Amino acid sequence: MAKKRLTQQQLNRIRSRRDQNVNRLKKNSDDVYKGLVVARYSKHVQVKLLEGPKAQEIFRANLRRQLDSIAVGDELAVSFSKDDILVIDARLERRSELLRPDGFGNMKAIAANIDAVFIVIAKVPEVHTTLLDRYLAAAEVAGINASIVINKADLLSNDEAFTSLISIYESLGYPVHLVSAKNGVGLDRLDASITNATCVFAGQSGVGKSSLVNTLLGAEAKVGELSSSVAKGKHTTTTAELYFLPNGGRLIDSPGIREFHLTHLDANAVYQGFREFHAVLGHCQFRDCHHHEEPGCAVNALIDAGGIQSSRLNSLEYILGANE
Repeated sequence: MAKKRLTQQQLNRIRSRRDQNVNRLKKNSDDVYKGLVVARYSKHVQVKLLEGPKAQEIFRANLRRQLDSIAVGDELAVSFSKDDILVIDARLERRSELLRPDGFGNMKAIAANIDAVFIVIAKVPEVHTTLLDRYLAAAEVAGINASIVINKADLLSNDEAFTSLISIYESLGYPVHLVSAKNGVGLDRLDASITNATCVFAGQSGVGKSSLVNTLLGAEAKVGELSSSVAKGKHTTTTAELYFLPNGGRLIDSPGIREFHLTHLDANAVYQGFREFHAVLGHCQFRDCHHHEEPGCAVNALIDAGGIQSSRLNSLEYILGANE
């Protein structure tokens, strides 16, 4: 059965109540508190109170359809009902968000209020460069710092093809962390880069995101074994969760996403997501240039001059083709 749509009057009343609660929070009201979403499920969230007499405690709160979309990392205005049940009054404004379209074409936030994205890859399973480039483009468009984390460093053994691939991203200015959750290589530097920041680990399944989280936390958790039959890995994280690291950082571990498309971005935004074009965008002969076969196209001139590596160009064409 389809959900009943709210009337405009109901929507206005909801917005008014939400604004009132946010204002009460800003005025340090003694019955409205700030909370942080630390886990997101289909119909409820886990919220850690950041202030008030129950600060640092975690409570479950049900999601209501009149609320704005809520993601891990969101800050909320919350209160308690007469039955001492946590109620979400409003979602506070986000300073950043990492988005992707869901199966119905609606925009869904993977994480909110994040300072950096760490895209985790490994030699095994094989790197999907188009997926890596989609993550990087999404971070670029959102204005979020992005780094690449190469896990399972013990498996590289002077792999020239892999090293050549990584050099492409280093030349573009993306920080690269070579680490191993198995033997601890490079984890000190990675840990230091997360200090006092909120970061999200993203990447395809099987690359060891959860293993890295467990190692950084110094805790044990369920970690799936890579599927030997398809070498794509098994989904072991079923929901995004936020962890508090000993160094003061916050780390969001997102589910392994094999399909991360950017169909919500127009062509101009897609080009903006590739650093190679930053210096030439806006310098075409025609202001409405579509970068196809128009004369005086600065983008095509850069491509013809070899200003973008073939793997990155393939990713660009894949994204643009999927968005048509």
